[in-house]
Amino acid sequence: KAYKIAKQYHHRENYKVAISAFDNYLVDYPGSIYREKVLYYKLESEYLLAIGSYEDLVRERLEVAQGYYKNYKKYYKEGELTEKAETIAEDIKQRLEQYK
Repeated sequence: KAYKIAKQYHHRENYKVAISAFDNYLVDYPGSIYREKVLYYKLESEYLLAIGSYEDLVRERLEVAQGYYKNYKKYYKEGELTEKAETIAEDIKQRLEQYK
């Protein structure tokens, strides 16, 4: 139930709350069968929050999302959502290069 609630926040585009809910879920259910999905949706939430942010917040939030991607890849090199995560990571990389 907690996973579904967190996912609803994500789908309602309430990304900050979704990220907190996913974090809480990982603390409460570290061995869950939904762990990969939680890590992916946490990454996607931060990414979508970043690209929809005010310009002065975008870089910082993209860097946070990049960290979430690294955490996802640490545990799921060949997961069912790896391809989607890599697509997001590539876009994050391209967007961050604009700030160099």
